[in-house]
Amino acid sequence: MMSELDGSATGALQDCWFPVSTVAAMAAGQPVSVELFDGRYVAWRAKKGVIVWRDHCPHRGAQLSLGRIENDCLRCPYHGWQYDDSGQCVNIPSSTSARIPSRAHTTGHATTAEFGGLVWMCLGESPKKPRMVQFDDPQYRILGSGPHRVATSYARMCENFLDVSHLPFVHEGTIGLPEYPEVADFKVAVESGVPGVERVVITTPDFEGDSAGSPSALQYVVHSPASVSYAAGSEDGEKHSAMMLAARPVSQHETDVFFSFAKRGPVSDSELAAALQFEIDVFNQDLPVVESQSPKRLPLDRRQELHIKTDALTVAWRRYLADAGIVYGVLCGDDDPV
Repeated sequence: MMSELDGSATGALQDCWFPVSTVAAMAAGQPVSVELFDGRYVAWRAKKGVIVWRDHCPHRGAQLSLGRIENDCLRCPYHGWQYDDSGQCVNIPSSTSARIPSRAHTTGHATTAEFGGLVWMCLGESPKKPRMVQFDDPQYRILGSGPHRVATSYARMCENFLDVSHLPFVHEGTIGLPEYPEVADFKVAVESGVPGVERVVITTPDFEGDSAGSPSALQYVVHSPASVSYAAGSEDGEKHSAMMLAARPVSQHETDVFFSFAKRGPVSDSELAAALQFEIDVFNQDLPVVESQSPKRLPLDRRQELHIKTDALTVAWRRYLADAGIVYGVLCGDDDPV
């Protein structure tokens, strides 16, 4: 399905980076189908880097992501037309002697980049790489995962990731302890309009000792309207790992989620993979609750839901989206269609 949305419908998100694939999956040599803003794109790795276009052959409208990569070109699965890394058709097998039509080229090209263990795309003309913190630090090893399809908006999904007080209840058996629901006072810092929390202390299971629970310090970072992370460490502030959630809005009510997990210090491939899988198990505990939330689009008007002191970061998140002019995947007033 081709997107019929224009720039005004997606607003400030046009200049946002969205995850396409993990770097490892993109190296597999096959085109990847990418859904964004109710439209389809195809991503593939050419010699010069990752290419992203609309997933649509101009000949008969077939999805190019069903094709294959040959001789640094993407071949359409329907009639075998080949497109080079600029999107220009360079070969029509059924008519090799005829002139290739001038309109035989792909459309909807996006800017791409690779960082934080993921491949990213941006529809805007002047994208700026977000601050990656631990995910740019050579002291950390990084491993990506995704996509994971979630039946809610990207804004709800990111907010859940920033929500501190749900941890004891939703994540019982992994990182949560219902007997320690209290959230210590924390301060939300807003820098250039972007909120974050340098340090909030919660009680989590004592994985390395004999006590029922031990204090853990979390740092929350907002990278963009669709990318957030937290870093975990000891109470004295030393970080040992970080987890980034990068969301791609499939539609107003569906999201493809990617993760980038960073672990500090010497760590084997198997240890890194096991640690990432634990984080995904934690994420899977969120799904039934997050997908049950109504409305699926995140209300930005503070009167539409209730807020208390421990909601300070998520309230700041909503204000950040509103101030950024975000209109997709959110509700800006009581009269918005759900």
